[in-house]
Amino acid sequence: MGLKIGLNGTFKWGAAGSAAASTITDVDNVQVDLGGATDTDQERGKTFESTEVTSRDLTLTFDVTDKGDAFTTALETAAVNVGEDALIALYPTTEGSGLGPDADYAITGFKRDESNKKIVKYNVTAKPNNRTRDLAWQ
Repeated sequence: MGLKIGLNGTFKWGAAGSAAASTITDVDNVQVDLGGATDTDQERGKTFESTEVTSRDLTLTFDVTDKGDAFTTALETAAVNVGEDALIALYPTTEGSGLGPDADYAITGFKRDESNKKIVKYNVTAKPNNRTRDLAWQ
């Protein structure tokens, strides 16, 4: 398998409460940032601290071209009305399959990038929410 450059994966969107099903092709600069809070402990007689992950934090960021379509409208509506959208960003593992976080996401950032010489784009930041369904790695 050759080197993958750019987003050769799949980005899907859908209504919150169900799995994302509609493939979206106008996204760019997709980043999945998985972090976590830790707790450290140093046992007696040990030189190094022991680190334990106590919780996980995930942030999904991406750029989307404003085509005035249902996807852009849904993101804007979720951002303004504190709503959610089902999203999944799959990176390719083998031909025709991929892995990524599937969840309902709260839109926590929605930045409009508008220039007189360029197409209008939005930079979107989303964080998973487990009120209606748990995050799952697909």
